[in-house]
Amino acid sequence: MAKAELIATMQASLLHEALSRASKIAPSKGDAMDRAGGIRITFDVMDAHVQATDLDLTFYQKVQCETVNPTTIRIATVVAQFVATLPMDRDQVVRFLRDGKSIIVQYGKTGTKVKVPRSWVSIFASRGTTPTR
Repeated sequence: MAKAELIATMQASLLHEALSRASKIAPSKGDAMDRAGGIRITFDVMDAHVQATDLDLTFYQKVQCETVNPTTIRIATVVAQFVATLPMDRDQVVRFLRDGKSIIVQYGKTGTKVKVPRSWVSIFASRGTTPTR
């Protein structure tokens, strides 16, 4: 098995704040989730741009990263729920890793790994984004 590629690392408390706000806007199920696309995170030049919409309201927040490999991913609100369960000590970091068609959100040795559905891969391949669910 190949080693997972590091996408970014950032402070857990900063990520928690952004994702908790974004998850209040982003739909979590049904047709609304399919249309809005969950929460989008664009990693670019030492920042993560967290965006969410329900097609009426839009949320955006920039979060400083410690390390970045520029890319864009889409996540479901379940990732925000996972991050909310983590201890929010100031020196703790969350890592985003890419392992094939999966994105791993890792805190210490705790992580959650989700497979990207094949139908999503073809939809987002032309956009240069990697959705997760």
